[in-house]
Amino acid sequence: MCGRVQTQLHFDRLSLRANGTSSCYVIAEVTAPPVGPIENQALRKPLSLALVIDASGSMHGSPLSAARDAAMGISRSLREGDRLTIVSFDDEVRTFCEGMLVQPGSAENLERQLHALTTGGCTNLEKGWRTAVDILKTVDASGQEYRNQIVLLTDGHANSGVVCPEQ
Repeated sequence: MCGRVQTQLHFDRLSLRANGTSSCYVIAEVTAPPVGPIENQALRKPLSLALVIDASGSMHGSPLSAARDAAMGISRSLREGDRLTIVSFDDEVRTFCEGMLVQPGSAENLERQLHALTTGGCTNLEKGWRTAVDILKTVDASGQEYRNQIVLLTDGHANSGVVCPEQ
């Protein structure tokens, strides 16, 4: 059964300056078509997902709120048996959950942890990303076969650690 990918964009403001520079934050919601019969869905490998959230000073206010909302939406779409890691970063890296097994009722705990996120400091994007990679390697070594993925939620203004794409 083939379907179409659906996209929906949510903007943080209704208008931008006509002459000059403006910033606008966008949440892109992407919905894949149904997989087909339920037996095909059961064949999917469990997912080990790391959400890496920028909590630097530049994310204060609506950017962090949008990242938090995106993280909650993503975590709600996980299936029982998937694993979730949540890492935030500014100058330092904080791990909120590490390879947590998704079970009924785990969404409420995740929401509490995500609401505890606060902003501050510089943006060491590389350190946050590397921490998530290292955690996923550990989860992968558990013997269960997972499909590892990282979702990075950031405004992209790295100003600490590795800051040049060439590095």
